[in-house]
Amino acid sequence: MIKVLLVDDEFPSLKILENFSLKFAEFQVVAKCTSAQEAYEKLQSGEIDLMFLDIQMPGMTGIELLKKLEKRPVTIITTANHDKALDAYNLEVVDYLVKPFSFDRFEQSVQRAKAQLAYKESSETKRLEKPNYITVKSDYKVVKILLDEIKYIEGLGEYVKIVLEKNFVVTLEALKNLEKILPENQFVRIHKSYIVNSKFIRTLTSTSVTLKDGFKLPVGKVYKDEVRLKLVGLSI
Repeated sequence: MIKVLLVDDEFPSLKILENFSLKFAEFQVVAKCTSAQEAYEKLQSGEIDLMFLDIQMPGMTGIELLKKLEKRPVTIITTANHDKALDAYNLEVVDYLVKPFSFDRFEQSVQRAKAQLAYKESSETKRLEKPNYITVKSDYKVVKILLDEIKYIEGLGEYVKIVLEKNFVVTLEALKNLEKILPENQFVRIHKSYIVNSKFIRTLTSTSVTLKDGFKLPVGKVYKDEVRLKLVGLSI
C-alpha cells in the first residue's frame, strides 16, 4: 500500500483530493491535514509515502514545510498559484497541480509519483543488498575481507595495510579508492593515511582516536571537524 497524506486548508479542495485518491486501490489515505504544522507533526509520527500539499496556508506555507523536513515523502504540489513552481521544483517535488484540476491531470501526477516511489524502493533495495565484504589482491591471490573484521586501513604510498582483528593484509591499492567503496556509515577517514572502522573506536579527541584494544591513531587537522560530525552520537 502507498500511504498518502493530504494537506490543504480549504475543505472542498481536501475533499476533491480524497475522492480522487480513493479511486486508486493501492492508496491508503492516512490523514487529512488543514495546516502545514499539523502535517509536520503527522510526518514526524509515521511513515508517509506520498503527500499532496497546498502551498498557500495560514501560518507555515507548504514550501516552508518542505524546507523544514529532513526526510521528505514524494510530494505533489496542489495550488491555485503559478508563481511558486520554481521553488517547488527546487525542492524535488514530482509535479505541480494547478487548481482546479481534472481527474485525468491528477492521475498523470499519480503516475509520476508512483514511478518516483518505485525508483526510491529500487535504490533502497540496492543499498541494502551491498555486500558485507571487499575483495583485494594480495600475494597474487584474491582475498575476501569481511567489513566487520577491519579495524583500520593505513596508507603506505602505493600500498595499503588492512588491519584486521587477528592479522593484516597488504595490497597494491590507493587509500582514496577504498574510501569510495567502503560504507560511509561504518568507516571514516581520520587522516591522510588512515581510515578507521567506527565500531572499533573507544574514545575520540581532537588529535587522536583510541581503539578498543588501546591502540591510538592520529586525527589529521583537515579531517577533525568531519570526524567529530560523523562520530558524534555513536556508541564508542
